[in-house]
Amino acid sequence: MKRKDCDKPKELTRPLRRSARDSCTGIVVAAVGMLLVLETVAVAGTVRVWPTAVVVSDSVTLADMSELRGFDPASEAALRDLVVADVIAPGAILTIDMSTVRDALTSASVNMANVTLSGSVKCSVSRPATLGGRAATNVGGTVTGAPTSLPESEPPSTVIETTGPTLRRSVIDFFNDELERYNGTAEVTFDRTQASVLELTGPAYSFRVRRMRGPVLGSVSIDVDVLSSGRVLQTVPLVVRIAMQRDIVVARHTINQDTIVRASDVKLVRHSFTRLDRLGVDRAVEVVGQRARRHIPAGSIIDADRLEPVPLVERGQLVTLESVSGSVTVVTAAKATKSGFLGDVITVRSSDKRRRVYEGVIVGPGKVRMGGSSVATSARIVLAGRGE
Repeated sequence: MKRKDCDKPKELTRPLRRSARDSCTGIVVAAVGMLLVLETVAVAGTVRVWPTAVVVSDSVTLADMSELRGFDPASEAALRDLVVADVIAPGAILTIDMSTVRDALTSASVNMANVTLSGSVKCSVSRPATLGGRAATNVGGTVTGAPTSLPESEPPSTVIETTGPTLRRSVIDFFNDELERYNGTAEVTFDRTQASVLELTGPAYSFRVRRMRGPVLGSVSIDVDVLSSGRVLQTVPLVVRIAMQRDIVVARHTINQDTIVRASDVKLVRHSFTRLDRLGVDRAVEVVGQRARRHIPAGSIIDADRLEPVPLVERGQLVTLESVSGSVTVVTAAKATKSGFLGDVITVRSSDKRRRVYEGVIVGPGKVRMGGSSVATSARIVLAGRGE
C-alpha cells in the first residue's frame, strides 16, 4: 500500500527551491571559485564576528568583519575571501547578523561541524566615502565608520594625544608611557590586516589613543581617534597584543642555598614578559648582599621570593659615605652606629676628630648616601654628645 505522506507535491517544492536560489545567488556565485578549497576545511576553527567594521570595496568578506582562529593556512586563506554581502554603497551602513554569516558559510559548502561562530551577534559594516581626503582603510573588521569624540571626564592616565609620524608609532608610544612605571618598554603586535591604517601619518593627522579594556599585558583593546585640525575624522578600535621588554637580574652561574649574593654572581639581561606576576628585579644592587633562600640555577630570574634580606650595613662597620649636593658628590669614610637593610635610614659617625654624626640612606652593601639638592635639608648633622 502506497503511503500518501511519501508523495512530494511538485507545486510546493518548485517555489521553495526558486526562493532559496534567488536569496543566495549573489553569495554562491561569489564563492564558486573557492568551493573546492572550502570543502576541505577539516581543522576546527573559530570565526569571531566583530561588532563593527569598515570596508573600502563593494563587497564584504568574512575577513572584513571577523577574526579567524585555529584554521590551517589554506582553509583560512579561502575563508578570508568568502563574500558575505555583495554590495555596500559608499557612505552606507549595512548590518550583518550571525545567521547571514552562517548562511554564507553553508552556501560555500563549508562543513559547519568544523566551524565555531562567536563574538557579536550583529556586525555594523560601514563604507565611508573618504577619510580626510584619502580612502578609508579596512583594518580587518576593527574600524568603526562613525566619528566619535572623547568623553568629557576621560581618565588622563588612559589617554594620550600625539602628532607622531604614524598611528602605529603613536600606539607604541602610548604603551611605552604606560610601562614606564615598570622600567619597561612596550612590544606591540598588530594584526596584519591593520597595516594600512597604521601608516596614517602626521602632520596631516594627529592621534588620540585611549585604553578601553584588557590587562596591562596581553590582549588589549584601544580606541584611536584620527584628528585633522582638531576635528575627529574617524575612531579606530584596535585589539593589540602587548608584551614588555625589561632588564632583569639573572644568576650568572649556580648560587647555592644560604650563599650571600655577590656582584659577580649576577648579570642584567633583556627579557620579554607577557605577565606582571613574575617580573623579577631590575637592579643588581637590590640582590647583591642578600642571602639565597634556596638553590638558584644558572640563568634563573632572581626575585624577592628567592632571597632573604640580610643587613647591608652592620653596626660598627666602616662604610662609604656619599654626600651629594647638586652635581657635586663628596665621598668619605664613616662608621655605622646601627645595622640596616637596603633603603633604611641610619646614622653614621665621621672618622675625623670632630666625630660628627650624619643621617643617610643605605643604598648598597657598605654604602650610605645623604643629600640631594641640599645636604642641609636631606641629612641631619649632630655633634656627638650635643644637640644641633
